[in-house]
Order: sequence, then structure tokens, then C-alpha cells
Amino acid sequence: MAPYRTFRNTLSPMMDSSASASASSSPQDDLSYWMERCSICFDARLDLCLDHCRDQYCYDCFQRYVTEVVTSSWGLTVKKIKCPVCQVHISQSEWSKYVPDAIVDLYNKFNRPFRSFARCCPHCETEVVACEYTRNKTFFYHRSNLIHEMIVDLLSSSPLCEQRKQHPYADIQDLLKIYEHQNWRNSTLPALHERTITTLLDFVTHHVPGLSLTPKVYAISRQILLLEMKSETWKRLQFSHISFFPNVECTNTSCRARFCLQCGYDAHPDRTCEEKMQQMIDERQSSDEDPIMWKLKHSKQCPGCSILITRDEGCNKVDCSLCGYSFCWACLSSWSENCGFYRCTVTGWTANQDRADAKTELGVPNISYIQSKLSSHVI
Repeated sequence: MAPYRTFRNTLSPMMDSSASASASSSPQDDLSYWMERCSICFDARLDLCLDHCRDQYCYDCFQRYVTEVVTSSWGLTVKKIKCPVCQVHISQSEWSKYVPDAIVDLYNKFNRPFRSFARCCPHCETEVVACEYTRNKTFFYHRSNLIHEMIVDLLSSSPLCEQRKQHPYADIQDLLKIYEHQNWRNSTLPALHERTITTLLDFVTHHVPGLSLTPKVYAISRQILLLEMKSETWKRLQFSHISFFPNVECTNTSCRARFCLQCGYDAHPDRTCEEKMQQMIDERQSSDEDPIMWKLKHSKQCPGCSILITRDEGCNKVDCSLCGYSFCWACLSSWSENCGFYRCTVTGWTANQDRADAKTELGVPNISYIQSKLSSHVI
């Protein structure tokens, strides 16, 4: 028994020292401490626990998070509030309980479906809406027939109406069958709208000389935008409509100026937005500090909604804050698996190569600096 007593006496001081170390350790070493802390700041005690994912936060952090998301969601895409930890969607009925009513009202204002794009008149600052969507389910079925009748009326305006089965009327005949039999789906509406307006504008421009029938094509485009569709499809269609008919008249009766919905400047039917801006620079003999010149030098038009976007630094992938369109900054094509984040596979353009003083994005190795350091040590 003596050896056992010796071993026990030797082990006892070690256990006592371990117990004293545990007693003197910080509370942060205990797992239960973190289970009671906010998942954002890891400091304050939890005040709420989300119903679905059970992630927990303090009131201050969760309120600041939701407020930041809401104030930055000014685009036309309905922004979903997600859990900052697991990215699970949080219902509005849940997150609205923890934020002020003003934040809820702001969210409802900018995050409703079928919201219209609008621009302010460059002369009087009156907001002009491009087009509005009205939901009338009883008329959805008849609207397709109405579009069919409007196209037939447009064809009858041609002196060669009896020959409309020949080219280019054959394509219009195909469109008539589509609208007569309602042979379209929500996913095919954007392509159908583009095909319809392109074909009809070509018809009135080249085959009906001397007649101003563009307003009839405009009316047909507006009717297509009122067909039954999802809100995301409506968002794409209204920008497609604007691309064909960008110039509008100010609704202010004392102004009535015509301006472009794409760039926001005076109407320019025979010029692109870039050409119009360059004309304004030339007429004003602007300096390098002119805001219009700065826009031309440092901005590109979004292929989806045509608003000017400025990118300071980062990779080639750009998500438009207004329409949500994702595209490659180098070639302006829709973003896909073939696009490169730091080297465009189409143009070979490398991100930030046009800036001599470009900083490396946070977390990305500065290859130029590394190569310069290596070359300085080469004998």
C-alpha cells in the first residue's frame, strides 16, 4: 500500500493546481459563455433568437444590421432580409418586431413588386415614371387578343397589305399566331417583347415610308408590359421597353421638356447617350473637372438598365444595385461560368490594369509587388 499512498500524494498537488487554474481562468474559456452572447458582436448577452435558424443576437446589433440592409436596398429588386450568420431568409413579420416603424415603412416603399423605374426631369426635377404595371386578372386573357388586333391594324396601314405573307411580313404572321393562341410563358416574354418590337420597328421604318407609325408600336409595347407575369420579368421588360423608347416628355405642364430616361439628359434621338454627353462637353468647352467628362472617363452603362456605374476597384464581376443585373466589367456581357473574376476570357482585360496606382484588393496577393521584390534579389 505504500507505493499507492506515494502516488496519491504525488497526484494530489497536481489536481489542486489544476482546480485552482480552472477557478482563475477567464469566463470566455467556458462554452456556455459564448452560447449566451450575440452572434454579431460576441460581447453583449443575447436578447432575441430567430424562429427558424435559432441564431441569436442582441437588440442593438440586429437592429443596426437590418437598418443597413434596408437603407441600401433602393434598387428595383425586392431585397430579402437574411440571417447574417447562416443566410436563411427571415420573414418580414419576424424582423419587423425588432426595428423602428420608420425602417419598416422605408422597406415597404422600396421593396414592393412591380415597382416602376423613374427619372427626374433635368429642367424642373419632376419625377417621370417610365411605365406602370396594373394587375387586372379579368383582362389578362383579352389583352393578348388586343395585342393581336393592334398588330393587324398596324399591318393594314401598309399600302402593300395584300402582300404581307411575303418577307418581312412572314415574321409578323408568326407573331400574330403567338398572340392569338397565347403561345408564350413568363420566361419567354422578354425575348418575345424584343422580337416583336424589333420586327415592328423594322416594318414601319423600311416598308411603310412617309407614315409615322412609331406611336402605334409604342402602344403595342406598353400592352405587352401589361400581360400577366412575375415581378422579375416585369423589371426586365420595362428596361427593354425603355431601350426601344428612351425619350419621354416631362409630365409637368409648365415644362414639357423631352429627355432621355437612360442618361437623364435632354432627348437625343439620333445619338447615343455617350455621344450626347460628349456633345455637351464640346459645347461647354469643359475642363477635366467637369462632372460629365468624369462620368465618361470612369463610368460604364449597365447592360440591363443603362444607368452609369463607377467601379473604383475589385474584380470584373459587377452587380447593378438598381436592376440586379450581373455582368462582366471588361466585356459588358452577362456574367457566366466562362467569365474570369480577374481576367476577362473574351477581351483578355485584367481587372485594374487601366489604373497605374491601383491598389490590390483586400485578401488578394499583390503580384506586382512580389515580382519586384524577387527581381531585386536576382543576381
